[in-house]
Amino acid sequence: MGIGTLSIALLPSYATAGLWGAFGLLIARILQGFGMGGEFLGASLFLMEHQPDRPCLASSWISAAAALGMVVGALVAYLCSRCAAVEWIWRLPFLVGALGCWVSFKLRVWVQDTLPAANRQPRVALFRSVALLWKHYRFGFLKVMVLSGFTGVLVYTFNVYFLVFLRQQAGLSLSLATWLTTLSQLAVCFGILIFGRLVDKHPIRFYRAGLGITLLVSPLIFYLSSTGQFSLILFSLALYVSSNALTSACVFKLAFDVFPIHLRYLGMATAWSLSAAIFSGTAPLLATWLSAYTDYWGQAIYVQLMTLLALCFVSVENNKRPIQ
Repeated sequence: MGIGTLSIALLPSYATAGLWGAFGLLIARILQGFGMGGEFLGASLFLMEHQPDRPCLASSWISAAAALGMVVGALVAYLCSRCAAVEWIWRLPFLVGALGCWVSFKLRVWVQDTLPAANRQPRVALFRSVALLWKHYRFGFLKVMVLSGFTGVLVYTFNVYFLVFLRQQAGLSLSLATWLTTLSQLAVCFGILIFGRLVDKHPIRFYRAGLGITLLVSPLIFYLSSTGQFSLILFSLALYVSSNALTSACVFKLAFDVFPIHLRYLGMATAWSLSAAIFSGTAPLLATWLSAYTDYWGQAIYVQLMTLLALCFVSVENNKRPIQ
């Protein structure tokens, strides 16, 4: 993660290096993706193992940090765009981010492991571990992929793409639309921490409640925001905040319970990251494509389909069917 971030800060521009600069950016982003895929789920797993009596509260800090990161990123991009030296000032946040990766690495080395040496499972070869995951925990692997896909589609549709929607359909200025989506994500950050303190006793019930809210309000969010009335836009963003915060406070606990301890890290990180690459990154692109043919109903239906899929997988485990 740190190498990829530092590489972006030092890359030559397209004007200087042409396609080689663009290719270097692609490689750096791939490195960032590999790094985040390993550490994001690992951090949530680490916190839940440290606090087994309050796993949702512990893992909610990771979800809240991700939401806060989107807020900070939006603010930094806004400040850089207002700077006179915009040609080079954008490199500074990546240099700071690379330094943060180094500090995080040092902290991770110093932190004590969550399991005593006597309780650790012997190491298993990577390919054998993947084979075990698919053979014995296929349903669980797919479940974590669906949970990740739903989370990514929800966030990237109602935060990243929604900025474009507010400009085109609601007629808001770029500045106002940016501030609204940024503040809504900040509200998600605090909402996750609040719900994280409340959902530990019944995480599956609360997660299903969050899915039900999302299923009902997704078309309403688009419809109310398309009117262009400021009060209705705020109300629609509040609906998004509630559904995102409630589901994000529970999701890592549900993924945590899928795999046995010796396959948990690999299973969670692989399934989540694979799904994120498929669904999260493509959600804004797909929403933009759907808007050209279906107004806003296509985007709402896509979110609802992912919600229904997640609801099916969670309900199957509630019925205590064995994981195949």
